[in-house]
Amino acid sequence: TVSAQSPLRVACVGDSITFGAELPDRARQSYPAVLERLSEGRLITGNFGVSGTTALQSPFRAWTRTQAFRDALAFAPDIVVIMLGINDLAFPDLHTRYPADLRHIVQRFQGLRSRPRLFLCTLTPIAPEDSEAHANRLIRDTFNPAIRSVAEETAAALIDISAAFPNRLELLPDGLHPSPEGAELIARTVLAALPPPPPSAPEIRAAP
Repeated sequence: TVSAQSPLRVACVGDSITFGAELPDRARQSYPAVLERLSEGRLITGNFGVSGTTALQSPFRAWTRTQAFRDALAFAPDIVVIMLGINDLAFPDLHTRYPADLRHIVQRFQGLRSRPRLFLCTLTPIAPEDSEAHANRLIRDTFNPAIRSVAEETAAALIDISAAFPNRLELLPDGLHPSPEGAELIARTVLAALPPPPPSAPEIRAAP
């Protein structure tokens, strides 16, 4: 039987990791594209990743100052998945503002008439671990706890990408951007955290 349920609209918000930078075929291999494919018709995803952008509002690269931000609001999503923070590492003087600025993004989506469910992702590591120890410590000790706190404060759900993503160069060939396998790992982790499909109605057969 064909399900009468409409696909859920998922806005994937982020930076170059969401956008799919460095992938051979971004249109098919970015995590939002893989997420839609893995959902087998349950989800329609919008990729609103913009390379180089931050959750922080003050740098010129703020995600909220991009056309993608306006497009994501207009997408009228049922679900919003936010993964922003890697580029914010470059602004140590502003790290204390990161939680408030991330909360601002969440609240903008929560104010939409579509009343989307919000999901905040912890950050992927930076490889290799030994030479990027300082950045990974910041992710582990400053950014991921901030993301968890904002999720709790705003009643958003948390998707722990960090816990699922091993720090390996085959998954992060340039140290930062996921390979196709890495993007698929993100997509599978996100999919596992999203609401399960509603139970299908039993098929009613005509009496013989």
